[in-house]
Amino acid sequence: MRHSLLVAALLGASANSGMTPAVAAAEPAPPSSAKLPELLASWHFAGTLALAGDTNAALLRSALATPTSHALIEHTLDKLARAPQRFFSNRLAVATPEPALLLRPLLDDLLRAETYIECRGDPDQPREWILSVQMDRARAEVWRTNWIQLMAAFGAAPTAPLDGDPPNVVEASWASGDTLARFGRAGEWTLCSFGPPGLQSVVAAGKRIRLTGRPVTALGEDWFQLRANLAQLTARLSLPQGVTWPRLALTGAGRSANLRLDGRLAWEKPLTWTLEPWRIPTNTIREPLISFTAAQGLRPWLARQPLVQAAGLNPVPNQLFGWAQSQVPFQTYLAWLLPDPTNALRQLAPRLPDLVKANLPWLEYAKVATPTNTAQVALQGIPIVIPYLEPAGEPDRDFVVAGIFPAVSRKPTAPPELYAQVLGRTNLLYYDWEITQNRVEDWRNLMLYYAMLAGYLPPPTNSASVRWLTDTNTTRYLGNAVTELTVLSPRELALTRTAAIGLTGYELMRLTRWLDDPAFPATSPPRKVFSRREPPAP
Repeated sequence: MRHSLLVAALLGASANSGMTPAVAAAEPAPPSSAKLPELLASWHFAGTLALAGDTNAALLRSALATPTSHALIEHTLDKLARAPQRFFSNRLAVATPEPALLLRPLLDDLLRAETYIECRGDPDQPREWILSVQMDRARAEVWRTNWIQLMAAFGAAPTAPLDGDPPNVVEASWASGDTLARFGRAGEWTLCSFGPPGLQSVVAAGKRIRLTGRPVTALGEDWFQLRANLAQLTARLSLPQGVTWPRLALTGAGRSANLRLDGRLAWEKPLTWTLEPWRIPTNTIREPLISFTAAQGLRPWLARQPLVQAAGLNPVPNQLFGWAQSQVPFQTYLAWLLPDPTNALRQLAPRLPDLVKANLPWLEYAKVATPTNTAQVALQGIPIVIPYLEPAGEPDRDFVVAGIFPAVSRKPTAPPELYAQVLGRTNLLYYDWEITQNRVEDWRNLMLYYAMLAGYLPPPTNSASVRWLTDTNTTRYLGNAVTELTVLSPRELALTRTAAIGLTGYELMRLTRWLDDPAFPATSPPRKVFSRREPPAP
């Protein structure tokens, strides 16, 4: 739920921006006047060898030092090495040596060495991928040998250099269909590229290295930098349609015991939203808390959602609050401001059966119930949980709360120090705090329950990723995660996160599901065991 609030906050910010986003961070300038295709995405990593002497991010280092972490890293690199052979088996021309054996040692270098990857391409045109890896001559020779054999294995034919390819940069080229692969060396950097003939990004990278010694500006204190034109990558990343996505610039570095992420999201057209004074249902949110989320500026986006329109929610909320308690995995709740909630829920109750039938047809056995002695509206007949809406326990009674498991705690309310992170901040769009180890367990149980309820084959229970995320020797280092989204200007937002390993509990669960996907690094739909109606994929 809390991850959905972050997505909703970004959607709310993007919904009224209808133009191409502006540049969020300067990209490397080409060494000549030649125009390069637009930069769509880039990844710059310092490499584990360079970071070995840094004492920051102690929690991340401790988590990665466990045997299950080592096993997961090796397992993931093995799967990545086998992916090209699986995806392009129809092009495999030479059976030996196996492509995975040639690719696997190169992936180790991508972790150890400084690496810069970029993807370029003009709209509606083929993309070009360029990889630059800093290494000595000995490793470069291994790359060259393995690269030549990989090209032969997949049936690529050697081709003459293109006009303008400097022989001291581009050493060899191969063609396969309409794709040209090139390999070269410039200074201390090994260069590889894939793309249509005629794109000259790799040549520009080689010239830049000869002039400055590097394909891109040094990272400085940052450990990594990521840039992405989300508007151009919407389909590839399966982002929601109907909004204009921004450009993202994200950096990460160790800060004390944690990993600190700093990002910028930039649009060309000013965004329209309403930032209101925070009004938190403090009497309803109670200990023992393991997460708390506050988001606002959501009304423009929520008002466009068919489900909200069909429910006749009036007024549409602009602020949403989510939290979770530690006693039971299903104790995750959502609250919003709704004047006269008792009367509003009574008006909503007659519409709920049709809403459930239209939006949750796979829960056709669930029944809407309205107990006569309360103002609660509940969905009964579902095993274990009881989704419900009811007036929140606020003195002014102007909030409604939703959950899937009754809140029975009458423990003290959350401490004022938690709300102080939100109250009074006039530029705060989103705030989230969690105890990640607890939330990982919550999300694991919720996803297992969803698979059971929806009739999906349950996820693996003994894979390398599951063993990693259920190993208390690893998860005890996950600590607290705090995420904030603030308004810098009408066109720019700032994203900050402080976390042990940079990811929240929900993101870690999604990561393990992706790593366990049979199609990894692609994704595939979950396998069905039975189906009354078709539920959405988890």
